[in-house]
Amino acid sequence: PYYNPKSPVHIITGSAGCREFVTPVRPNPHPYTAYVSNDYGYTYMTVMNETHIQLQQVSRNQNGKVIDEFTLIKEKHGPEAWY
Repeated sequence: PYYNPKSPVHIITGSAGCREFVTPVRPNPHPYTAYVSNDYGYTYMTVMNETHIQLQQVSRNQNGKVIDEFTLIKEKHGPEAWY
């Protein structure tokens, strides 16, 4: 899990549409990239409580298999959370 990160966690997800004119995924993603997939699918976000959020990426290409997931735990909120 991402436990009390000191900076924002950015999640970019999108996987529907036509494959024509699609820019291919970089063969060597940036070091800050956690996961990359070319599959069609969707994302589930579950807000479990005031401190825990879980995300799951589900692949339609792989018959509904969860291909990536993580939990974000943030115990402090507001300005004091960054220190």
